[in-house]
Amino acid sequence: MESQGSKVKFSTLSDQPAYNVKAVCLRTGITATTLRAWERRYGLPSPHRSVQGYRLYSERDIAILDWLLQQTNSGLSISYAVQQLMPILQGDQELAIRSPLQPILTATTDPRSPEVLIQNIADALLDLDESRADTLITEAFALYTPETVLTTILMGVLDTIDQEVTAGIATIVAENMASNTIKRRITILLQATPIIYSKRAILLVGFADERTELELLILNALLRRSGLMAATILLYDETGTQIVAEEANGINAVTVIFYADNIENAARLAELPVILDQAGVPIWLICCGKGAMKFDVLNGQRITHIDYWGDDLRQVVRELFHSVRSPFSRKARHTAQREAIRTTS
Repeated sequence: MESQGSKVKFSTLSDQPAYNVKAVCLRTGITATTLRAWERRYGLPSPHRSVQGYRLYSERDIAILDWLLQQTNSGLSISYAVQQLMPILQGDQELAIRSPLQPILTATTDPRSPEVLIQNIADALLDLDESRADTLITEAFALYTPETVLTTILMGVLDTIDQEVTAGIATIVAENMASNTIKRRITILLQATPIIYSKRAILLVGFADERTELELLILNALLRRSGLMAATILLYDETGTQIVAEEANGINAVTVIFYADNIENAARLAELPVILDQAGVPIWLICCGKGAMKFDVLNGQRITHIDYWGDDLRQVVRELFHSVRSPFSRKARHTAQREAIRTTS
């Protein structure tokens, strides 16, 4: 690449894999999402894979991306630009490409950051490569704390894949594989952590038709690793909320965390405080999730005897561990909450 807009033959460019995704994105200005979409839909470029499984690009790959970007910027659709490019590549014709605007960063051998791991794991799952995803998740657990892996990396992977499914770039098959793979890894972590029976049990409540099952699995795993007893129940449409009081009594729970992303599910919150009080369960009731937040807003005021902790799982975890380790008197909290229930009933 000699000068801006110079012409070179494709065969003269190096095919040696040298540059990681971040380097290519910085060089071309193409986002990682667009890069993967072009690879899946049109097979261009076709990067190599390192031993660790992440993409490495060559000078030829970057030349292809530069040329495609120039064509789309001039008004051509990406599909038509690919059609125009294929004869050029197959016939080894000259390709008019830009010279690099800045030095290209080489692939790093440093430990991968959480952001890089999120992208690498998402790439593996989007490629339906469960084995490589498992290897990367194992690497994540070796590098970072379980809290970081579970709440930041694995949830970040799900968010990344969900965005691509919503945009029509990825399929629901990849989303299901991601969910099942992550669920399996959390279950393995749970099975490897002994159950500790204590007087401060926590009941986690969610819904079978929501992704919040994963959030509850994560909370369960982190609580158990911290030496706290936790149990999870999933409610179905036909399941009455009375079961929450029964399960709370069964494990002698002092805290119930209710996770709901769907607003209709969250609406079932309203009856819980009264049910728990009638059952004689001195419960600290915590509400999390997007649906619960919307329910609160639509009703115009907070239900005074429920604590709302938002829909950010990392914040929920921080709040939870701060609270359960706090010297604050649970008895005083429960007494105040039960009095609030009686006053507002």
